[in-house]
Parts: sequence; structure tokens; C-alpha cells
Amino acid sequence: MFVTVSVTDDSAGEADGEVTVRRYPAARQHGHGPHIASAHLAADRDDPDRRWPRTADVLLVPRGRTAARPEDDPWCAYAAESSGCGLLAAETEEGGCLALLPDGGRVRVSWRERPAWAAFPLAASAVYAWTVREHTVGTARARPTRSERIVVRAGDLPDPGLLDLAYV
Repeated sequence: MFVTVSVTDDSAGEADGEVTVRRYPAARQHGHGPHIASAHLAADRDDPDRRWPRTADVLLVPRGRTAARPEDDPWCAYAAESSGCGLLAAETEEGGCLALLPDGGRVRVSWRERPAWAAFPLAASAVYAWTVREHTVGTARARPTRSERIVVRAGDLPDPGLLDLAYV
């Protein structure tokens, strides 16, 4: 999927910010059009069309294809095939993920009151945008010493989700 994400730091309420995620099937895009000019690519590590994982910004590893503990799998074993990978997301059982950053940083991501549309690829894209915003792709921003909470919206759907980010 090509994914566009807009990030807002100042969100009303109990969150630290807000992201709005829109996804577009990569195979149908035939390259980046104007509506996805600033998109990142999120791809399953085992996608049969190898061009997607080789160029992915966010490399997705669904449950059942990782070690019992995703953090035991070394970053390089998954990201070595991808030229621009900025985040490896290993799905966790509650539909969140463990996000592994190229600099060795780790972020445990979980949905608080998960909406029906919420899935781990959306969580991974939201965290990717949150950690690399205003920086070069693949470079994590300075991680705070506390956990963060962000509101996630899926396109124009009315019910947002809330993600808890715990930097580990």
C-alpha cells in the first residue's frame, strides 16, 4: 500500500497529536500520482511481488512469521532486502505492533479501545509518520523519555482510534 499520513502535534484532549491515514493499493497506482506524492510504501515482508518489500519504507511482519518475541529477530535479517526501510513493524496479538527503528529504537504500539477498522499496518504507518515527521525518511526523531498517545483517523471515517506508544 502507498500510505499518506498527515500529522498534527496539537490535538485537543488527552493525546499528544493526531494522524490521518489514507491507503492506496500500490499495484493500481502505476507510480506516484499527485494524490499520493508524499506517500510512504508499507509492504509485507513476504509479498510475492518482490518489488514492494525491496522498496518499502515500512516493512510489515504479520504474527506467526516472527519469533515468539519479535524483538528477538534482528533488524538486519528483515530490513537488509529493503533499500529504504525506515521502520520494521512486527504485529502483536492485540492488533498493535512492535516498531523497530533503524537506529535500534523500539516502540511498543497498542490500540486503546480499538475501532473496527484498526489493523496493525495502520498502526505501523501512523507510528512511522509520527517518528520520522520533519526529518529524513528512515531517521527517527529524538525519542522522549515518556510514553505518548496519538489519535489515528482512517481517511474520512468518523470514529478515530487512540494509539499508545511506549518507547522501550
